[in-house]
This record gives sequence, structure tokens and C-alpha cells, in this order.
Amino acid sequence: MAAGEQMNNPFEWGDEVRILDPAVVAEQGYGVASVCGFRVVDHESTAREFGVSLGACLVLIELPSGESLELPAGKLELIPDQLA
Repeated sequence: MAAGEQMNNPFEWGDEVRILDPAVVAEQGYGVASVCGFRVVDHESTAREFGVSLGACLVLIELPSGESLELPAGKLELIPDQLA
């Protein structure tokens, strides 16, 4: 990301999210995860790998099993804090 650019990221570290991609849910066996990192897509090969454009946000999530994986932000939905 160039100096002064802002990442379009709707999540914060520790947020609980719902995985919206049914293929990922079926493969991983979980539909929820916790956000544990972010990065901006800055290479064409990464954009192709994830099916997103340059500048898109990839979110690193941790599954209940302790495994982690990276998904485009658009494949995740914030689970609202029920205590707020």
C-alpha cells in the first residue's frame, strides 16, 4: 500500500465473522471464525489466486479448530456483538 492509502477493511482484529462462501464452510466444517490479520492485495498473481482486484482486502481468520486461512473481505460478514 502506498503512503497515504487506506485499506478498505470492514473488520477489526478479534471480530467474530460468519463465512459466506458455502464451499469454504463445507471444506473447513466451520461457518464462523475470528479475525486475526489483514493485508492488501498488491500483486496480480495474488489477485488472480483470490479472484479479487488489486487493492482488495484479504482477511486472515482463525477457525475454532485453531487453523487459519485467508479470504477476501467480501466472503465474510461481521457477527454483531450481542452485548452492545
